[in-house]
Amino acid sequence: MGSVEAISVRDYPRYTSETTDEARINRALKAAANAGGGTVYFPSGIYIIASQILLPSKVRMLGEGGTTFGAGSLDIGTALPENFITQAVTVIKLDDGSDSNMLELEDTSNYILQNSCIENFVFWGNRSQNEGNGIYLNNSAIDQRGHNKFINILIYDMNGTGFYIGLGHQELHMDNVIAYNCTYDGFDIRAGEDSKLYKIQSAKNGESGIRITQEGSHGGALRFYDTDVWENGMGIEIFDVMNIFFFGVSANNNQYSGIYIYRSNWAPSQIHITRGTFDSNSHNNLTSPGSDIFIESTAIDVPHAIFVDKCLFRGSSDTSKPNYPIQDMATTPARNIVTNCCYISSNYRYPKLVNIDTYSCSQNYDLSTSECVDEYNLPYRYMTDTVIKNSDVYLTVNSSAGNIALTLPSINSVQLGKVFFISKTTNDTNTISVNPIGTDGFTGNSTINNQYGTLMVVRAGTNWYSIKIS
Repeated sequence: MGSVEAISVRDYPRYTSETTDEARINRALKAAANAGGGTVYFPSGIYIIASQILLPSKVRMLGEGGTTFGAGSLDIGTALPENFITQAVTVIKLDDGSDSNMLELEDTSNYILQNSCIENFVFWGNRSQNEGNGIYLNNSAIDQRGHNKFINILIYDMNGTGFYIGLGHQELHMDNVIAYNCTYDGFDIRAGEDSKLYKIQSAKNGESGIRITQEGSHGGALRFYDTDVWENGMGIEIFDVMNIFFFGVSANNNQYSGIYIYRSNWAPSQIHITRGTFDSNSHNNLTSPGSDIFIESTAIDVPHAIFVDKCLFRGSSDTSKPNYPIQDMATTPARNIVTNCCYISSNYRYPKLVNIDTYSCSQNYDLSTSECVDEYNLPYRYMTDTVIKNSDVYLTVNSSAGNIALTLPSINSVQLGKVFFISKTTNDTNTISVNPIGTDGFTGNSTINNQYGTLMVVRAGTNWYSIKIS
């Protein structure tokens, strides 16, 4: 059958027994699907639903008017959603007392959705009364590249999650989609491989603004463009996924971290953050402040690849300062890269751009001290203390004043294959010894006695191994 050009919901009135609009909306959507696909048009107004709208494949739900934070000068921060109707928009409202997701998939056997679109809507929940998620893409039994689109949508006031993307839904397209004032996450993305997400905003949600997790056989390969998260419990949470790219991200005033990355299985977990702005994260969290970008892991020997470029870290000038712009607490951090960033060191609890020295930092700038921040330690370092740092490579040591005992970093704080070259520069009989920390294992030569003598120390497996090379 050929597709129809457009169906209006107003052509499907309520039956006498119906007091809300979900049944007639579903009849209109089903009619479009039965015709081979098409557009169902929702003229401006408020449509009250008490249970799910069921979206079929090949159907476009088309509303009317601007629906981001209201049309024209109307702003959600100063105006009630009831006023949206005066701005000629299409609002779908969850009825008071209803426990229901607002939109699910019509296919209840495998939950397949392909080539559908939702455009120009406000989904308005009933957070103060009952449970319910906004747009809910049910977990699919089949991995599908559905090419579904979500454009110009505001999901507001859900007593649940704003937008849930379940397993199996890949290659989504979002443009100007906002989740605001939901009890749980603004966006909970469980799949979405190879998806493109433009102008995603998430604010005032109780848990994460955007939560991205690996489940099933696919995770990651998401591209975010111009993302904004503010005043959430956590800005963006990334758990066990690979290849996430942010091109333009703003994370402000989130209670904990702006971006929180946690890994336990996948390697490498590649995260690119380009042209980001981080401002006043960790507010109202004085007992356990986070950092703008926080990396945590309990996995042993699972490296990650973090690339941060052209970002501004403002911190906070009040008492609720974040710890660091970037804090990496992973068990085995890799040598990640931070370039072309600016930060205000006085607006953080600790003055460093990154809390550890395994990162490669170049062309960065501290606005507090008016200093460039490049590598914390040059690959060549003349030892002035007895502690070898993670970022050291070539070390020269002066032992003219007496014997010197050097201490290696914790073996679990450096990546496999890490090498130190340690040389004695003075012509004397004093000894330079190299020792592991704590219970870390050490095998091989551990002392230098002659001038220009050099030890090569490498992390191999669970031990340090050392050999004299001159």
